[in-house]
Amino acid sequence: MLRHIAEQTFEPGAEYPERVVNERLRAWCEDSDGVDHVTLRRYLVDLHHLHRSEGVYRRPEAG
Repeated sequence: MLRHIAEQTFEPGAEYPERVVNERLRAWCEDSDGVDHVTLRRYLVDLHHLHRSEGVYRRPEAG
């Protein structure tokens, strides 16, 4: 599920500031009682669906 969210939300190799990542992930959490965008962002980074460096997020390119 997390991979699906990353693939549907972020372009491979594109860089996103944290503000944009938060905005995009909030849309996935609107109808959820149990998950917020901060938790979702953390899981995406921890499981390497997004990379974070100096406040910039990037979805790794396939390959």
